[in-house]
Amino acid sequence: MHLTSRAVFYLILDCFLLVTSLVNVPNVVHRPGVPFDVVARDGKVVVGAIHEASASAGIQSGDMLVAWEGKPVPFAELIEYLADRVPVGTDVPIVIRRGTEEIATSVKLVLYYRSLRFLVISLFVGIAVFGVGIFILLYHPEDLSARALHWAMITMGATIMGTWGAVNTAAVGAYIVRSVWFISYLGVAVSFLFFTLVFPIIRFPNVARYSSLLVVAVLGLGILFAAYQLSAMESASIEKLKVFQLLFDVFHFSLLVFVGGGLLNIARATLLAANIEERRKMYWVLWGLFIGAVPYLLLHILPQLVLSRYFIPEEFTTIFFLAIPFGFAVAVLKYHLFDVEVMINRTIVYGVISFFIVAGYALVVLLVASILGEEVVFERYFAVAVVTLLIGLVVNPLRLKLQSVVDEILFPARANFRRALTSAEALLQRALNRTQLFEQLVKAVHDVVPAGTVAVYEMQATGFERVAYRGSEPSSSFAPDKWTLGELRSKPLLVQADVVRTKRWRVLTGPMEWPVCIPLCSQVNEVLGIVVLKPRLAHEAYDEEELSFLVSVASQGADILERLILQEKIILAQEERLRLEELSNLKSYFISSVSHELRMPLTSIRMFAEMLRLQKSLSPKRRREYLEIIEGESDRLSRLIGNILDFAKIERGVREYHFTTVNAGQIVKKAARAMRYQVLQQKASLRTKLTKGAELVSADADALEEAVLNLLSNALKYSIKKKEIDLRVYPGQGKLVIEVEDRGIGIPESELPNIFDRFYRVRDDRTRQVGGAGLGLAVVKHIVEAHGGTISVKSVLGRGTNFRIELPAHPKHHQRKP
Repeated sequence: MHLTSRAVFYLILDCFLLVTSLVNVPNVVHRPGVPFDVVARDGKVVVGAIHEASASAGIQSGDMLVAWEGKPVPFAELIEYLADRVPVGTDVPIVIRRGTEEIATSVKLVLYYRSLRFLVISLFVGIAVFGVGIFILLYHPEDLSARALHWAMITMGATIMGTWGAVNTAAVGAYIVRSVWFISYLGVAVSFLFFTLVFPIIRFPNVARYSSLLVVAVLGLGILFAAYQLSAMESASIEKLKVFQLLFDVFHFSLLVFVGGGLLNIARATLLAANIEERRKMYWVLWGLFIGAVPYLLLHILPQLVLSRYFIPEEFTTIFFLAIPFGFAVAVLKYHLFDVEVMINRTIVYGVISFFIVAGYALVVLLVASILGEEVVFERYFAVAVVTLLIGLVVNPLRLKLQSVVDEILFPARANFRRALTSAEALLQRALNRTQLFEQLVKAVHDVVPAGTVAVYEMQATGFERVAYRGSEPSSSFAPDKWTLGELRSKPLLVQADVVRTKRWRVLTGPMEWPVCIPLCSQVNEVLGIVVLKPRLAHEAYDEEELSFLVSVASQGADILERLILQEKIILAQEERLRLEELSNLKSYFISSVSHELRMPLTSIRMFAEMLRLQKSLSPKRRREYLEIIEGESDRLSRLIGNILDFAKIERGVREYHFTTVNAGQIVKKAARAMRYQVLQQKASLRTKLTKGAELVSADADALEEAVLNLLSNALKYSIKKKEIDLRVYPGQGKLVIEVEDRGIGIPESELPNIFDRFYRVRDDRTRQVGGAGLGLAVVKHIVEAHGGTISVKSVLGRGTNFRIELPAHPKHHQRKP
């Protein structure tokens, strides 16, 4: 552990604060106070509960305090300030009002703390908090957030231990002690808020940059507070003390804001943590701060501001501060807060826990004894003895339970091997695929075995590929040599000598970067993958229970992995079989559909050609009609063959488009003329509407005409009863829009996402009666997308369908080969 000069300077300051706080202990023990409670009620200062009647000179609860040593008493805290100036046993003249009568009397000052309860608790909690602050500085002195937390802990400990006591306002030491206390009290709020602004990331760089100014402000305000208070106490100036109390109340309100804002910052950082590891670390920090700070704020500071009294004795709220070092200790030891690496073992942890149990036991006995001692007289020693025995009976099971909890938190595999293994196996069994299995395997190991990194690698053709990890990010892949693969096949676990406490397992001596490596082998001894670990600390070693847990979990994971791989192979085989069957069915359907589509126009051409050849006496009108039919069927046949050839080109990726600037309106008109024969033949109507403006597009004229012809052909084909088709061309927001709308049978909404797929036909009894190869819309979509456009469809079943093509309106001269 190397300490910088700054860290050494901080340690010297820590020692100064600690010594100053301990020097003040006799003043706290002998702090003078009145023999009754003083409370504010309805804007008046009145006597509360009487604690020592012999020193109260007949004063009764409810009497109003009018004057103290001839000075008026406008607020309750004034009595503490004036009493701190004189020693215990002094008779102080006061004036009280009982009803309408004012009575001049005197009270004898007694000890402010009637038992050692407050002092013992304050010292115990203060030293514990102080110790955590020094620990953080020693292990991470260069981190800004760690230094801020160090000062928050140190100043909190100094504030707890160095509380107000008897004061000699003429002594220099009183100014030093009181200045240290005010600086510490201010430092707690400022350091804590500063810590939450720079942890876990620095949110406000300017705040961090000018942190020295905050130190100067805290030092200056602390010294001014102490000087002003002691000056006011020495002069016994009511006005000065009243101003001081106002300033102190303002500070307490600021303390509420600072600590409350800090807690919100930590809560926000917890919610925004990047991963579960960071979130768990932040949970311990948040709960420690919340449990430690909130009772003090709500039961001590807030009642003092509002009611000038406490809800419960100060020492009871002080005990809650122990949650703060406990939360940070767990975050450091288990989750390496601030990247602190500390070697721990159960002996050390149990020793610390035992110390806190004994100390806690003593505190509980002290608390109970002091409480009973204030309420009973004769029977109190007997009662205290009985209660002490009862507490002893409760503490021993508590000690065993705490030991179990410590094992569960820090050493889960050692605490309950069988339960941890059962839980891990149940977690692995829930995996439905390899990805889930690898994630669950990493989680199962990381939750039980302490490790800085846990990773799973799967064997691939080129070596091991990382598939899941927790902790520090490991390498994404590595290629094992023949020796390593041989060792993995023959050994259940490979470990390096410095991370194992038992000689049962094979010590690794080959070129492996991982201290712990557990193979995942199949039943035929094929390496499917590996689980690897790196300890959290450089020389951390694993026990027998932890290594056995790793081997058992890896064995279970390997069995499940092999089963999942087999399942995947079976599923892939079934999918391949279904794909081949579907492809065969599509092929048969395609051949059947194409044969039918080709036969129909060929039959018509042949029939009308024979009629022209055989019937010599046909009129010219009839001859023109037959020739138009032959021409129309030829066009229809040509389009079908063109679709098939275009689709083949698209499938092979050789379809080319030659772009020039063309008039889309003219292309649409040409397509409408080409469909005239089929429209007339089916007694349908085709309405064409061309809106002028932005008709020029960069396009392949033949391909664009083919797309429109396919849409018109489809519209005509599926218009069974109401054969009305609208063809529209119009500009729209930088696009050229082409719409083909029919009033045919429509398309079910569930089928719309698939209609542009090759060979796809809508599964409907009415559509099966209509011919088609299922290629037209696939060709249309390819043409439109090759032009940088989009095609969409809207349809209502039984009411018709609308196809909408949108193409860029601005010409672009280039040749595109998709």
